[in-house]
Amino acid sequence: MRRLLFMVVFCFSLTTNNHSQISGQEAPIGYVSSISWSPDAASIAFGIATPNFTCMMPTEFYTIRLVDTLTGDVFQEIRQDYCSIYSVDFDIEGNRLVTTGPAGVTEIWNLMTNERELARRMFAFMYKVEWQPNNNAVLALMDSGVSIYSVNNVSEIGGWVSPTAGTADLVDAVWSPDGSAMAGASTDGNVFIWNVAQNQIIGTFHMHESGVTAVAWHPNGQLIASADTNGNILVWNSADGSLQSVLTGHVGEVRDLDWNVDGTSLVSAGADGTVRIWNTNDTSLMEIVSVGNPVWTASYSPYGGRLAFGGDFQLDATNMQSINESVNGSAIQIVVPDPSLERLQSIGDLCDAPLTIPMQADQLSEFITQIEALPADSIPPACAADLIAVAEAIRAGE
Repeated sequence: MRRLLFMVVFCFSLTTNNHSQISGQEAPIGYVSSISWSPDAASIAFGIATPNFTCMMPTEFYTIRLVDTLTGDVFQEIRQDYCSIYSVDFDIEGNRLVTTGPAGVTEIWNLMTNERELARRMFAFMYKVEWQPNNNAVLALMDSGVSIYSVNNVSEIGGWVSPTAGTADLVDAVWSPDGSAMAGASTDGNVFIWNVAQNQIIGTFHMHESGVTAVAWHPNGQLIASADTNGNILVWNSADGSLQSVLTGHVGEVRDLDWNVDGTSLVSAGADGTVRIWNTNDTSLMEIVSVGNPVWTASYSPYGGRLAFGGDFQLDATNMQSINESVNGSAIQIVVPDPSLERLQSIGDLCDAPLTIPMQADQLSEFITQIEALPADSIPPACAADLIAVAEAIRAGE
């Protein structure tokens, strides 16, 4: 394992008090349930939930928040009418956000007006929503199957029922990179592959001996990573289920997985309080960060230069003001994993940046100045932001 070198871009500090009480009870635990980067990487949206009692706090507590990724400031809030939020996801243009939670309501929000555009309610817990890569539809996951909603009116235009519904629950689902298929993770150890055009399940792969907790499709569309309650992560071929590699190290449940944009690394978030970054070319553990509290969600920035993650946090919640202060200082961290000149080069190659990547650390200041001076349309904003973040992290580590 290479030497751990993370640069914290921002790390909200919680005001905690293990002895504070609400109505005579110990301070409640909230957790960051879902993180989504905007396409330009300028902001992150995140949802907040509480375990077991999904409405144990005032609805204001469950506000969806958007954070400036440079300053760490919450600059926009979406006051939804329900309780815990389990999933948030930006569309590919960054103008809309889809959200859902245990109330069974899927909502699409216009971020320009901060108003709800569309909503649909199902009489079931909804665990996840995700935009189809072409922005034409949204998947909405419940324990028995997946519904596909039109983004024009949130009408149901398709979907599938888990073959083991009634005996096992679906807990995660993702689109394939081209939006032609979907993978669903089940508590009975199965991963199901559903084809959109054929409108049927085309593969059932019993990959795990314990419940599957998370699934992530490789950017090349040929591999899938799946994780389970025993801490195992498997990488396998999505066509035939042939096992490519096994990644072990987590103690207990792995709660989230995410590939970086070129598929060379995979991040995993665990109930053991660690975030682990794996080199998927040689299956080595590249880096590990110990958070201390269970981690629920982790997500790479669009070009993979930064990583955001969040998990459990305890509230000093003796009144509504302290609740808001605690949530707005929630347990989200943004870090730069493996800052190196080689990483700069790979990001620059991904976005075809019209720049000469520095070969020495003493050239980084000039490099950052060059990026900031580029015409607005010469490089994707998300790429520029990641290049600057990695360059600054290298400088900070010198």
